[in-house]
Amino acid sequence: LISLVSEKPPTFLFWGVLILSDGLANGALKRGITHNDTKLNNILFDDATGEAICLIDLDTVMPGTVLFDTGDLIRTAANTACEDEQDLSKVHFDCNIFKALIGGYLSTAGGCLTAYEKSLIAESGTILTQIMAVRFLTDYLTGDIYYKTTRPTHNLDRARTQIALIKSMDSQWEQLQRIVECNRDCWAKYIFFKQAAADSRFYGTGALNHPLAYQKY
Repeated sequence: LISLVSEKPPTFLFWGVLILSDGLANGALKRGITHNDTKLNNILFDDATGEAICLIDLDTVMPGTVLFDTGDLIRTAANTACEDEQDLSKVHFDCNIFKALIGGYLSTAGGCLTAYEKSLIAESGTILTQIMAVRFLTDYLTGDIYYKTTRPTHNLDRARTQIALIKSMDSQWEQLQRIVECNRDCWAKYIFFKQAAADSRFYGTGALNHPLAYQKY
């Protein structure tokens, strides 16, 4: 089956999914309500302000880990090509988009995530891409009964695109991890000084005058 989608599968293809499922099963990951189709296509924006208003397409809402949603957003936002691109030379994982995405994400949701969840942010992107590769390939092999198609190999093309994206992520893996670690450390400093500024025990100690105290990371 792998030969259908890729001559050379990426290093960690298909095993990473167990990290999230096992984490939910053994309690290492928090279980909450997840959207499970988190991408820009499913967000309504205000025409005047450009601000996000709400999520739509709620038919896949169910219990899960927040990393399901984090990973799917990474998968869709940082891909330089369309999800069903036939020219795989156009499929790349954009680290600059990933950096902006993670910086924005942790600046608002960082306080809601555990240290373990933060450590799996980059991994979640590869895991959700793997999941979608399997789903697209499965639909292709079973007669295209779930996803809408406009050509005979549409779902196969989608699966191949996901595999190409995983390969691109794999080739930049150390950089992705550094981006997450840097943003995680900056968030921790931001929280420390924010709490210090609100805590009367720090008044007069100089903490409020620290140059990092009011810097937004």
